[in-house]
This record gives sequence, structure tokens and C-alpha cells, in this order.
Amino acid sequence: MLAPTMLENTKYYELTECCWCAIAQLIPPNPQGNPYLSSDNNTLALQRLGVRQLCGELLSHLKIQDELDDSKYPYRLNRSGYYVCFSHSKDYVAVILHSQHPVAIDLEMVDVSLAVAARFYHEDDLLQLQQIAPKQQANVCRLLWQLKECVVKIQQTLLIPTLGQNHATYVTSFAQLLALNSLSHLRSASNLNNDITLSSDRDPNCDSYQDFTQLNQLMTLNAMDYHLAVLQNPNVIVIY
Repeated sequence: MLAPTMLENTKYYELTECCWCAIAQLIPPNPQGNPYLSSDNNTLALQRLGVRQLCGELLSHLKIQDELDDSKYPYRLNRSGYYVCFSHSKDYVAVILHSQHPVAIDLEMVDVSLAVAARFYHEDDLLQLQQIAPKQQANVCRLLWQLKECVVKIQQTLLIPTLGQNHATYVTSFAQLLALNSLSHLRSASNLNNDITLSSDRDPNCDSYQDFTQLNQLMTLNAMDYHLAVLQNPNVIVIY
């Protein structure tokens, strides 16, 4: 039986008054060398324990007494009915919580190549990807993959058909975001594309929401308008 996981470098973010997320690194209790050289099944089990532990820590941080119901999608909290979504990649785990409607978070620490995108993405996505700098293509391909994963989580659709949907309008925004050296540069830039804005701080007890970059483009899912924001370290997308 696997020992309980431990989390470190946990950060909490208040995205809106109804929406919060948390991100942390996953550390096995007694790491010896590289713990991720173990079996894939063991790694996945650790990640699944990690996201649930992080969910509990987020609830404690928010002083919410509730339990997770993960018996069906989307995940909910038993008493309050809050919506919950998890993500994990390598040694990072993430959770997002919303009191009103389904939300999504996707964490991905591996790039997606243009060759992989060519197998699954819409032709308009690929056309736009070919217009950006080659050094940006793998990262933008990954951001598009993460966006599409979030759509799957909110709409409860299948991954392959969703990968084939047209999300080309986000390529330019993602490319511009990646071209900026840092968020401090973003704050001082005077000629920003209107597709990107910097969000303001919210809860003083949380980490700065300015770690995220919010796209001004709204995404309509399930007849609702959603906001989209990106965190670049680690690689996280939220649709909320």
C-alpha cells in the first residue's frame, strides 16, 4: 500500500469571489533519488493521492468543511455542491473549485510537438500555428492542448473529437504571451495586444492573482461565457 503523499510549495489563488485554485509540488514521504523512475502506475497513484490531499488543504485554507464526491463527473463537494476539477503532471498537482458552475484546470509539464498537433488539431489551428515563430510552436501547441483538455472537463466530452475543434483564435494570444520575458515586463509594456490583460490582486491571504495572465477573449461553453487565464510556471490553464 502506498504511503501518504506530501505536498510542498503550495500556492493558493482566488480567481473570483466564487472560484479558487491551488497548485503544489508532489513529494513522496521518503524520496530516494528520482521517485518518478518508478512504475507509471505508482506515479499515477501518487498523483491521485496528491490532488485529493491538495483539495483538502484548499478547503481548509478556505475554512470550508465538506467532503469530495468523486463518484461521477463533474466532481462536487457533498454538502455545498461546489464544483471541483483536478489536474496533475509529473511532480505537480492542481485543483480548482467553483461555487456556481463547472470549471476546469489543466496542468501539463510536457511540450506538444507540431507533429503531434498535426494528427489531432483542426486545420485552422494548424494554419495559425504555422504563422508563428518555430521556437514558440511546441509551447503554443501545448497551450492549445491544455485549453482543449479544459473544454473536455467542462463539457464532459471525449478528448479526440475535442482536440479536433477549431480554437485557432487563441494561437495569437498564446504566442504573444510566450514572447513576453516575464510578468514584470508585461506590467511595464505599453503596446499590449488587446487579447491579453493583467488581472488585479484579490484575496491578500492568497498568492497574487497577477501570477496569472488573463485573456480578454471569452469562451462560450454550455451556453455560458467563461474566462481563460494562463500561469506559465508551472504550465497551468484555467477556464472559470
